Amino acid sequence: MHKRSKKPKESECHYSFLKNHTLRVDFITIAFVSLLIITVLFVLWHSYRNISNAVLELSGDLINQVSETVIEKTTNYLMPASLMSEMSSRIVEEGALSLTDNERLEIYAIEVLKTYPQLAMFNIGDEQGNFLMPKKLPDGTIFRMETVRRLPITLINKRLYRCSIKQYNNIK
Repeated sequence: MHKRSKKPKESECHYSFLKNHTLRVDFITIAFVSLLIITVLFVLWHSYRNISNAVLELSGDLINQVSETVIEKTTNYLMPASLMSEMSSRIVEEGALSLTDNERLEIYAIEVLKTYPQLAMFNIGDEQGNFLMPKKLPDGTIFRMETVRRLPITLINKRLYRCSIKQYNNIK
C-alpha cells in the first residue's frame, strides 16, 4: 500500500521557503548596492545639470530673438515718421512748400497722413512761430487741422475740421 505523505500545513509552506534560502549580507553585497546607488545618483545629477544648462541656453536664445524682433518691428513701424520729417524739412528748406501757402501745405500733410496709417498727426512750423497740425481723429476718417499764424501784432489760432478721407478724395 501506498504510504500517504503528510500534507504540510499552510503556515509551514511560507516558512519553508525562508528556511531553504538564507539572506546573507556580507561585504560584497553592501559594496555592490552602494556602488549601484552612487551610480544612479551620479547619472541623475549629471542629467539634471545638462538639462538645466540646455534650458538656460535655449531660454537665453529665445529672449535674444524676441528682443531683436521687437526692436526690428518698432524701428520699421516708426521709420515713416523719421523719413517724413526729413523729407518735409528738405521740401520747406528748398522753398517748394511754405507755411504761408496753407492750401498746398494742407494737401501735402493730408496725403502724408493717408499714406502712412500709423502716423496720427503731422506737425510743421517755422522760426517765426507759424504752425500747422493736421491730425486724424480717433475714428481715423476725419482730419482736424489746427493752424497758428503769427502776425506782427496778433496771434491767429484757427481750428478747422476737414471731411473724411473718402469725401476728401471725391472733392479732388
